[in-house]
Amino acid sequence: MSSATASPPDVRLTARMVLLPDQLRVEYVLANQGKSVLAVYDGGAGPPDQEWPDLTGKVYVSFQAPDTVHLKRVRAPLPKGLRIRNVRIPSASRVEPGAERRVRFALKLPLAEHSEYFPDHAGASWDERTAKVAQLWIGLFRATPDTVFTPLPKRPDIFRLRGRFGPQEFVVAEQALELPVRVRT
Repeated sequence: MSSATASPPDVRLTARMVLLPDQLRVEYVLANQGKSVLAVYDGGAGPPDQEWPDLTGKVYVSFQAPDTVHLKRVRAPLPKGLRIRNVRIPSASRVEPGAERRVRFALKLPLAEHSEYFPDHAGASWDERTAKVAQLWIGLFRATPDTVFTPLPKRPDIFRLRGRFGPQEFVVAEQALELPVRVRT
């Protein structure tokens, strides 16, 4: 597993990414070493009975020149200059103090850039690139007494969030890995 470049210091993220002929497999562990309950924006998951659920289209993908691909499980930032009527708050997991969350998922190759507020559209043009570094970003916030975790009916381990939200913090794990990425031009 790769080491994490963690901020905040009381949350640790380790990840292992494996390249197969048709998919990228990502496995990570997020450890809450602090004293607060964490609301982690990684609840968008595949069926619980799948060992490697395909989360293509549910993970934000962006290419950062010259050779880094970001895989983001975060609350998407609002784009500047656009009016947004509905802000989607992603499903979340709840990680208690001293607990760990282990997650596995797969993404189809080649990876394709994907974001919440700039969806794919007919007529988009793409360029093929090769990333040499993959970064997994996980967004989270520290739950407040006003944060309400409502379990999803079919996934009691995943929650809809309501109430007060703290500022989003990020933990990042990085791995040297050569993989194909379709970049929107």
